[in-house]
Amino acid sequence: MSTFRGFELIAIIALTVLLSGCQSANGKKISTGNHCTSHSKGTVVFEPDSPVLKDIKVTTVKERKLEHLVEANAQLQPNANSVTRINPPIAGQVTSICANLGDSVRAGQLVATINSREVGVMIADLINEETEIDSALSRELLDLDYELKRLEAQVDLDSKRYERARLLMEEKIGSRATLETADTELKKNELIVQATCAKRVKLQNVADEKKRLARLALKQRLKVLGMTPEAVDKIIASKSIVNALPICTPQAGIVLERNVNDGELADPSKTLFVIDDIDNLWLVADIFEKDIKYISVGEDVDFVVDSFPDERFRARLDYVAGTINPDTRTLPVRCTVSNKGLKLKPKMFGRMRIHVAERLVPSIPRTAVQNIGARKVVYCAINKNTFKQKEVVLGQESGDFVEVVSGLNLNDPVVAEGTFKLRAQSAKLAHL
Repeated sequence: MSTFRGFELIAIIALTVLLSGCQSANGKKISTGNHCTSHSKGTVVFEPDSPVLKDIKVTTVKERKLEHLVEANAQLQPNANSVTRINPPIAGQVTSICANLGDSVRAGQLVATINSREVGVMIADLINEETEIDSALSRELLDLDYELKRLEAQVDLDSKRYERARLLMEEKIGSRATLETADTELKKNELIVQATCAKRVKLQNVADEKKRLARLALKQRLKVLGMTPEAVDKIIASKSIVNALPICTPQAGIVLERNVNDGELADPSKTLFVIDDIDNLWLVADIFEKDIKYISVGEDVDFVVDSFPDERFRARLDYVAGTINPDTRTLPVRCTVSNKGLKLKPKMFGRMRIHVAERLVPSIPRTAVQNIGARKVVYCAINKNTFKQKEVVLGQESGDFVEVVSGLNLNDPVVAEGTFKLRAQSAKLAHL
């Protein structure tokens, strides 16, 4: 910037040497070849035949539709909708850490293991419950099997009695009453055997259902704690008491925080890891009260970040707060930014531009404006060879034009080309 200002100063000095024929504010004629005089401060008057006039082009202040941009400082933040804080479901001691800060993790990946007595107690309770169910079933089946053997022996005896009575009946030696009694006893005891067998099957089924429900209850409890059903099945099959509880991440992303080390005690109130899917970030900003009237959800946004000042990223405004911050008198806004290449990082600072609807505003060409220190000035054409410097307040730039906020009225004639020469001449006259 300092080099540019140096060239600008040299150009101004060169132009002041080339421009001629000017008169200072005290009325003394400056003897040059281009015949320029100054009648009052800030006013430059050229002789009608001055060659400089050929390079000066005049336009007027006109209403134009300019795209309006609302700018604000912004910051990238993690998308709260995709941030996962991993806390242990129960208290225990951390026995292993499987993820570090900045690691990329997949959904379901193991990030830590804790040793918890509660897990061991749950598994031990299930094993004890199944043992009690099996013991009770064994006792009942033992009694039933004894009764079943007795009944089967009785059926065998009844069958022989029936067969003997039938043979005697055929030989016309026995009575029909004896045969029918033997048949009745045989069928009765056969039914009792069938009922006893069914009772035995029912007892087995009831015991199996009790164990299934007990295992299901344990699976549900351990699933809530983060253990997979397959892991529970393996534990149940081995009938081993395990205190280790795996801690897995429910989503893929990047480890933004790791707040635990091996051997530390952890409980549900402690966040062990923070995982964020930074494929999507939030860009947040605070809009000044004067610009709120232009802002609405759906507006196009572009922004730059300090880390990549030459690259412009794009998004769309998807949130506008319902209330103003009473302390800063600003309105929070937000947009979701796609970050597929993971180039952008949370906490980066930048500058947001919101593209709002076009407005019909007074405007002039950007070439009409000269910067003198902190002031912005234009040169109004009084007549064909007289120009007066005027300070203006400008608004939004759009393409080749800039909004005029104050200092000029519609249709005021202003110099669009050649302002640099007028500025140089004004600077020369100011020092006479």
